[in-house]
Amino acid sequence: MVKLPSSIHEVPFIRIALPFIIGILFQYKLHIFTNFWLLGGVSIMLILVLAISIWFLKSWKFRWVSGLLIYFLIFSLGCFATLNSIPKSNISSASQNNYLARIVDEPSFGEKSVRAKAEIYYQNDTILNRTIKVLIYFSTSDSSSYHLRYGDIIAIAGKLTTFSKPLNPYQFNYKAYMLQQGIAYCIYANTNYWEKIGNNANPVFRLAYDIRNKAIETFRTVGVANQELAVVSALLLGNKSLLNDETRQVYSTVGAMHILAVSGLHVGLIYGLVLIILSLLPNQKLWKFTRLLIALLALWGYAFITGLSPSVQRATIMFSLFAIGKALKLKTNSYNTLAASAFLILVINPLSLFHIGFQLSHAAVLSIFFFYPPIYSLVDFKHKIFKYVWTLVSLSLAAQILTLPLTLYYFGQFPILFLVTNIVAIPLATITLYIALGTLLFSFIEPAGIFFGKLLNLLTWFLNQSLQTLEGIPYSCIKSIYFNHWQAIMLTIAIALFALLLVLKNRRYLIASVVFLWGVLMLSVINNISISRSSEIVILSSTQGSIFCINEGGTPVMFYTPEIANKAFEFATEGYQRNKCISKMKVSKIDCFAKDDLPEFVSTNNRFGLATIVYRDFLISVPYNDSASHLVTDKILDVDILIANKYTNPSILNLLKPQMVIFDGSIKPWHKKGITSILYEKGISHYDIKHQGYYSTNF
Repeated sequence: MVKLPSSIHEVPFIRIALPFIIGILFQYKLHIFTNFWLLGGVSIMLILVLAISIWFLKSWKFRWVSGLLIYFLIFSLGCFATLNSIPKSNISSASQNNYLARIVDEPSFGEKSVRAKAEIYYQNDTILNRTIKVLIYFSTSDSSSYHLRYGDIIAIAGKLTTFSKPLNPYQFNYKAYMLQQGIAYCIYANTNYWEKIGNNANPVFRLAYDIRNKAIETFRTVGVANQELAVVSALLLGNKSLLNDETRQVYSTVGAMHILAVSGLHVGLIYGLVLIILSLLPNQKLWKFTRLLIALLALWGYAFITGLSPSVQRATIMFSLFAIGKALKLKTNSYNTLAASAFLILVINPLSLFHIGFQLSHAAVLSIFFFYPPIYSLVDFKHKIFKYVWTLVSLSLAAQILTLPLTLYYFGQFPILFLVTNIVAIPLATITLYIALGTLLFSFIEPAGIFFGKLLNLLTWFLNQSLQTLEGIPYSCIKSIYFNHWQAIMLTIAIALFALLLVLKNRRYLIASVVFLWGVLMLSVINNISISRSSEIVILSSTQGSIFCINEGGTPVMFYTPEIANKAFEFATEGYQRNKCISKMKVSKIDCFAKDDLPEFVSTNNRFGLATIVYRDFLISVPYNDSASHLVTDKILDVDILIANKYTNPSILNLLKPQMVIFDGSIKPWHKKGITSILYEKGISHYDIKHQGYYSTNF
């Protein structure tokens, strides 16, 4: 059982971490300091005032003054660390330049491109004072890109570009995500415009990547294949690049993604195995420190091999501190250890605070520390099997409590069957992880290696099939949940007040907790009422074709041109569906309207490659093939909006007289230029989704 601290003095790292975190938040969100000189001046002034206060205000009643100054100093350090971590735009990106860059991570291979994180240290004839992190895209048709590895030095000619902001409503902000990774630019490496000229890899990281790649190749050799190989690679090695979208969706829907993200569960299993092996060593004093050294090397070696994600860092730091405390016979507080891990990670990279993995990992462990003991004590099972199952249930419930606000806010879904998932998946994942280690250990002995490989493949297949079965159960996951940041904050406060109720046994905290929960529900009710009273047309952005939605009081109809792939459709519409609480909606291709399935407030027609949709006497026209461009007629149709896409050229204006033209992301640039010049002549307004983002109009 995790003991609550009896005094704030038992948890000094909480006192240090909190002002540091507040400093990170203030600097990142409000940009209170714009340069190092100002921040340095403030810090020096605080140090001087602190020294003076300690010297002159020695009375105990003035101790709060020095304490407050120390907090402000730690706050300033948080600001300083953040200011130093935010990528600077001190590199020319206006034109094509020649660069030297070093690849700082293993490249990832996708369907359309090979991506590699790199640091530019040389531009044209100048060595940069500070390296600039970039993301380099290589074409999959460029065979040379498949031979790139961590540490490679490449010469590249190209133009740096910033990442695009979200073009669709409530869409994932990839630009903000990359900034939080410390990356502000990307560059497209065209074939014949780049060349590998050397390698300058850190030997420790190079060894870690080599071990990981060798392990994956070993699994392949002994017969582990397809998505079984992908799951094993993610489970043991932290490599998710082999997972396909279907497998990710299954694990996400049933609430098992934490199994594929190497974290405390995995590090704990490895640590437990190491302790068993080390218990065979003699128990003399000299061997005690030898065991500690071996344990730390094993923990951090595994952390490096799996990629040092925030969850792995947190778990490894915590287990390391626990091992050191045990070896030195020190009394440690789990809450203080958790705060220490968070502080150390943030000192190394302050922007980790905004990583979902960092937030979920620390929230889950904190929640387990506090809520697991009272939940587990509710039932006392005597039988070992029932006790084990109840332990898993208690841990799952405890972890879910504090992670719930984050899960709802970031993902807008809740896996109903998460308890069943963990009862099934955690034992299977544990066995699978140990069998995977056995496979690597016995791979040098062919019969044994093949046996372990087949067993590993079978176990992983069974794990995948079990979770697919759970996903297939109706209503296994509630999706499209509207949950904004205010609701996340209020729900977190409600949980904190409930925790105080458990500790202090005061009913006022229960009342206050219920008030905040009521506030969360009321915000959802207000949002639902707003949706039911709204009517709008939303034209979304896609480079493949046209997608637009007519939403009448929460009854949406989504139209799209036939070339839109399912993945592109989901990417464009997912954020809108979630924000508008859309669990089901009518979907129709505009080249073959399913008129019987469409609601009465919409009327449609399509002929000669041109679709027309009428809503409240508002007429929208969209070409869906090239036929409309070749049509000749004396009649000109008055329309409110023309959506100009890849099938649109200037001749369309001989058929239509629009009040407004909306250029979607698929229109050819030369056609857009020709249409724009005609629109200026005729005084017709236009809107460019590719540069301005989605278009919406309310009724």
